[in-house]
Amino acid sequence: MCIIIDNEAMGKIVSRQEAKDFSPITDWLFKKGGNLVFGGHLWHEYCGGHVVADLAPGKPEPGETSRVKLFIKSLFQSGRAIQIGQKDVLKEQRVVVEIGICRSNDTHVIALARLSGARTLVTSPESNKNPTGDKLLQIDFKNRQLINNPKGSIYKNRTHRKLLQHTRACKNLTTRLQMR
Repeated sequence: MCIIIDNEAMGKIVSRQEAKDFSPITDWLFKKGGNLVFGGHLWHEYCGGHVVADLAPGKPEPGETSRVKLFIKSLFQSGRAIQIGQKDVLKEQRVVVEIGICRSNDTHVIALARLSGARTLVTSPESNKNPTGDKLLQIDFKNRQLINNPKGSIYKNRTHRKLLQHTRACKNLTTRLQMR
């Protein structure tokens, strides 16, 4: 099974903020056979892109960017990180945009889910307080017209641990990482 970790949640995971909520994620990834899928603009965000650089709370600060890379490199070395190529993500993003119902500006995350088969999005519990930000991504991720068979699920805190137990695997993906 694969998960997608949004940029805000990734910042909290690598900085160990809200450890009680995100420790099930790291345990599942490193000890229980889970996989992180990433790529396209999300990889850019993880590695210091414009969204990361705005230093909003919970997003990786400049020093955390290297921690994100180390976290992903550790997953990759364990066979637990799968990168989707930039061209593939961009092509699928165009399809998502053409559908015309995506409410968030995170079409790259929806495209990753559609390409990989990942149906669980890890996001920060604080996201619910921002109705124009991650809340719209959560709505899009659960929209069966964008992600189906099965529909997407949202992991926000440790009470959602059960989402890490289903067995749907990623779609025939190989692990590949291009560290900058």
